[in-house]
Amino acid sequence: IKGMIFILISVVPKELIIVPAFIAIGVNGINFSLDIINKRTSMKSLGTSYKSNIASYCFVTLFYSAFIILGIIIESYILPIIVRIFLPMMII
Repeated sequence: IKGMIFILISVVPKELIIVPAFIAIGVNGINFSLDIINKRTSMKSLGTSYKSNIASYCFVTLFYSAFIILGIIIESYILPIIVRIFLPMMII
């Protein structure tokens, strides 16, 4: 039981932030690619630029990248402090 609690304390907080961000970035990339493919095959979009699509793709990617950076900061700076606090309780 102590090992499971230790794993929950040390792994789950950052993974709750990083994994959904990676999934969202992947979905964003797929949507961007499909949108480009649909615009190329569609005759309606002749002459339209991809600037708005690229800008929205970059904005969403940067937004979720901020969450990944937040998860990295939690893993690097906050989790070692939490582990030092809870480790003596786990040994007993």
